[in-house]
Amino acid sequence: MIGNEHGDMGFMESMVSLMAVVIVVGLYVMFVASTTVSANSPLEELDAELLIEETADGPRISESYAYMYVFNKGLRGISVTMSAPFFQYGDKITIGEESDAEYRKTFLILEGYGNGRTLPTLLEVRAFA
Repeated sequence: MIGNEHGDMGFMESMVSLMAVVIVVGLYVMFVASTTVSANSPLEELDAELLIEETADGPRISESYAYMYVFNKGLRGISVTMSAPFFQYGDKITIGEESDAEYRKTFLILEGYGNGRTLPTLLEVRAFA
């Protein structure tokens, strides 16, 4: 492991240096992976377009889809608030009970309505685990 007269590093020295770098980087990645908390939100698989159903009075929240989603995901409850411009009121439903473990997600959907208009519809969904 002694360099030659030109001061070049030999093959063994370069391999030892590479192994040291790989070990240090590997330990750093293991440390970061062990301290990182990964939480999967139950709202990642929610299809927000199915939460809206069109009625003669305007858009409404589909309670049947919300009930099905709560049941399939094993949630304690869900709260959905919808607002669309040019309609007099927003729609809000709460299914189940509200608890401390809360996940939030906001969706902006361009929804087409019966008279040919396309309006932005804002959905705020809160899930309780």
